Amino acid sequence: MDLVKLVETGEAAANADMFHAAPRTVAEGLGLEVFAVGGGVGLIAARLDDAQFNRVFALGLEAPIRPEHLDEVAARYRPLNLQKARLQLTPRTAEQPGLADELARRGMTLTPGGWTKRARATEPLPETPTDLAIVDAADVPGQFSAVACAGFGMPPVLGPWLEALVGRPDWRCFLAMDGERAVGAAALYLADDCGWLGIGATLPEARGRGSQGALMRRRIEAAGQAGKAWAITETGAPLPGQAPGPSYRNMDRLGFEEIHLRPGYVI
Repeated sequence: MDLVKLVETGEAAANADMFHAAPRTVAEGLGLEVFAVGGGVGLIAARLDDAQFNRVFALGLEAPIRPEHLDEVAARYRPLNLQKARLQLTPRTAEQPGLADELARRGMTLTPGGWTKRARATEPLPETPTDLAIVDAADVPGQFSAVACAGFGMPPVLGPWLEALVGRPDWRCFLAMDGERAVGAAALYLADDCGWLGIGATLPEARGRGSQGALMRRRIEAAGQAGKAWAITETGAPLPGQAPGPSYRNMDRLGFEEIHLRPGYVI
């Protein structure tokens, strides 16, 4: 099993489908676009300057990255004047002979930190104690997007987009409930041979109660029930001297192993 390819292509499939799920008014308002390049995927949100929504990744896994791939990336993003657009490479592709010179020639510079790409088998399931109940988001309409937007501090305009994932084929969305109130949200995408865990958020006042650990466990379980042997995810890696963030610590506790650290280059 090529776990580098698994974690890259699984995330790419999930994000491409998430972009395709956006309601037309949201897609037009944000300038959403998905494109293929170098065997990988590019995401564009022209009016949302955020690296999560403006990046290229999973390229160069089957064949070397060519100069024309970098030219296409630059041509698509630079007219948008986005400060946070990123080209994300695996260590395998970043070490391709001559690629560093091609990146430098185009002014694509390495940024500090990176993304830790992680995976774990869907069996056995971890223990995740919490006093919250984990339910299917479809049973509590409208709450998935509300909690995700509030937990991440995202603008409300993204609400209809996130809510469109609830009930969409290959997506499983869950909520952590404190009685009748939703306080945590998280999603699972069922890719060809793995389940991708993303969009995990908890309201500030409910943090520290095991919401995200329990939501991770439920998604790993759902991936296994769907016949997937692997669960994959990612988060920002801590900078030197920094303590790991809560997502990083949760992944450690639930047995996710780092497959690689993915560097990012300014486009």
